[in-house]
Amino acid sequence: CLQWALVLACAGDLAGGVTMIASPAARRWWLRPGQGAGAHLLFSVAHLHPFLVAFAFPGFGWRDAAELYAFTVIATGLTLATPDRLRRPAAHALFASALLLCMLRWPLLAGLAWFGPLYTLKLLLARVLDDGAALSDERNSGN
Repeated sequence: CLQWALVLACAGDLAGGVTMIASPAARRWWLRPGQGAGAHLLFSVAHLHPFLVAFAFPGFGWRDAAELYAFTVIATGLTLATPDRLRRPAAHALFASALLLCMLRWPLLAGLAWFGPLYTLKLLLARVLDDGAALSDERNSGN
C-alpha cells in the first residue's frame, strides 16, 4: 500500500510538474525576475524523490538513489552555469546522458522504468530552460 501511494505521488508530481511548468503562466512565474540560478538549483536540491523510491523499493538501492540525485543536481548546476546561447544543447546532452544512465546504471523495476527519465526531465529540461514561451505569450496577448 505504501509503495502504491508513493508511486502515485511521484507520478503525479513529476508528470504534473512537467505539464504544469510548460504553461506560459508557470513559465512567467518560475522565470520571473529574482528567480536566479540559486532558486532553480534549490528547486532541484529539494526534490528528494530518488531516496523515497529507494526506501519503498528495495530493488532500487540507496547508492542508486544517491547517484541519480547527485547527477540531476550537478547537471542542473552545470546547465545553469552554461552561457545562454549554449544552455539548451548542454541541457539536452545532459538529459540524454541521464536517459542512458537510467537504463544502464540505475535500472528500476519494470513498472518504475519511467521514474528516472521523468525525474530528470522535470528538473533539468522543464524547470531550467527558458524557451521564451512566456515572453512570446505576453507579446501575442498585447501585454
